[in-house]
Amino acid sequence: MSDVPSKIINIIFSYLPVKSLLRFRCVSKSCRALIDSPCFIKSHLNQSLVSNSHQTLIFTLTEYDQIRSTNFDSLDEPTLLTPPAYRYRVSCSCNGLLCLYNGKLLYNPSTREEKTLPYPGISCDADDHYGFGYDCVNDDYKVVRIVESDDEYSMHSVFVVYSLKSNSWGRIKDFPYFIGTKGSLNVCVNGALHWSVTLKSEIEDFVRLDLPEFIYESKIVSFNLATEKFGLIPLPKFRDRYFSVIVAELGGRLSVHCSYDLSHIDIWVMSCYGVKESWSKLLTVSQPADISRFVDVQAIAYSLDGKRVLLKKEDGQIYWYDLELKQVKPITIPGVPNICGPHLCVGSLVKLSGAAETDVSRDETTENTSRFDQMCQRSFYESGKKSRRRVLLKQEDGNICWYDLERKRVKRITIPGLPNISSTHLSVGSLVKFSGAAKTDVSRDKTRKKSHKNIQIN
Repeated sequence: MSDVPSKIINIIFSYLPVKSLLRFRCVSKSCRALIDSPCFIKSHLNQSLVSNSHQTLIFTLTEYDQIRSTNFDSLDEPTLLTPPAYRYRVSCSCNGLLCLYNGKLLYNPSTREEKTLPYPGISCDADDHYGFGYDCVNDDYKVVRIVESDDEYSMHSVFVVYSLKSNSWGRIKDFPYFIGTKGSLNVCVNGALHWSVTLKSEIEDFVRLDLPEFIYESKIVSFNLATEKFGLIPLPKFRDRYFSVIVAELGGRLSVHCSYDLSHIDIWVMSCYGVKESWSKLLTVSQPADISRFVDVQAIAYSLDGKRVLLKKEDGQIYWYDLELKQVKPITIPGVPNICGPHLCVGSLVKLSGAAETDVSRDETTENTSRFDQMCQRSFYESGKKSRRRVLLKQEDGNICWYDLERKRVKRITIPGLPNISSTHLSVGSLVKFSGAAKTDVSRDKTRKKSHKNIQIN
């Protein structure tokens, strides 16, 4: 294998499934270094996304259950991904990572790596709204949590964003919209999260004026993960105003499902992101002609040849819709009567442990006081190394990190037996006496070189 050029090996490996690559990590140190490198992880992911390969259908049997997966091409007998004692609800999928709906966990089903999120600083509920996506500008994965409440005449929302890179939460000041539907899921397209919303002011006016009928216009709000700013996406031109709108993603494009009073559902797809004229109706599903007795039908994904669309009814039954013949055919997964919360997931090597050591600008670190409290103005002395090369930092949640001044990297550390710390102080060992302190003469320079330094922890 040493005679094969490294570029050829890289190309060959990028076409392999994750399961094979994990085995090849044991072949040699060079193979392991290649497979674990960030550059290869990205190239392997991009190759899988472009070729629509290594795709699995992730689902549960009930709302909170063990996570199962099956090959999307064959839809054969599924395999369990989580232990029997664990029950989850899958919120969303992005680049092979799952955001699990207990609101506290990220999970890579291909590598079985998981990441527990820190406490966001707000009271949370299973019916809160979530979002999960990739910020390609900052090379970061972000989780969004929206907590909504209301009183007699007004609506309130708390919008917080978690960054995997910094392993911390930040709060967005204003979210002038109301999602309403409990447990509403997000859609990540074009580096932004999307929800179907209503303006808070419209609802507040309805309540305050005591109007006999509440007629509102659904809107699609977007949240750019890079700039962390909101925007509105134009909807298609509808003939009828009386319908409900659900935002979805289909084939990497933004989609909306329009339900017309239980008679039929239209599914639209936006071919050019943000352009109203690019909306086109993909299909219409009627009852009872196509599917009998449904309340909602969800489009999950295109088939590999692009000629069919996988649909799911609200009771968990799934169907193939033939785009050419305009026919619906029911299908079953062996041993599975129905499915809940299906998501198309691509096999990837994306790591969740990147928050422990990642590139951070020194200026950004010292200025962003909401994420880090700088503990000291100078670094601790390390035996056998020059001093003033690292700075010890403490996050507001009690985690501590070393900041390398030369590499400009942050590395998370732990003190054995302590999950986190509250307040810290740098203490120098000395012989200074409380009695006769005026007679004590200690050279500061000698103390630096000879004394021991300890961190006092409360």
